Amino acid sequence: MEHFVNLHSLPEGLRFPADLQARIRFDAERKRLVYQGQMWKAHYDRLVALHLDADYQLAIEQLFRISAEPTVPPRRRLKSTVAIACVVGGTLFVGMWWYATRASATPSTSPTAAPSDRMAIAPGATLEEK
Repeated sequence: MEHFVNLHSLPEGLRFPADLQARIRFDAERKRLVYQGQMWKAHYDRLVALHLDADYQLAIEQLFRISAEPTVPPRRRLKSTVAIACVVGGTLFVGMWWYATRASATPSTSPTAAPSDRMAIAPGATLEEK
C-alpha cells in the first residue's frame, strides 16, 4: 500500500539510498513524498538523517506514522460500526422500556401521600366513601 504526504519540494541535493529507492519517491508533479508499505524504524532513522530541512523531516515523520497505522477494509469497518450501533440502540430501548413499565406499575410511594393513598384494593372490591 502506498502512503503519501504533501511536500512542496525535496531539499536540494537530497538523494535516497539505492536500497530504499523502491520504497520511497518524490512525485514532483503532485508535490508528494510517497512511501510504499510500512516504514520500519530503521528506514525512518536513515531517511530523516539524510537532510536537516524541517519540512522534509516533518514529511518523513508523517509518513512513518501513517504507514504504521493498521488498515481495516472499509466494508469491515462499516459492519463493526453497524453492529455496535445496534447493540447500543437495543440496550437503550430495553432500558427505556424497563423504566417505563416499572414507573407505570408501581403505586405512588411519595412521602407526602396520605396512608389511604398507598393502600391496595383487592380485585372486585369497591371503595366506599365515609
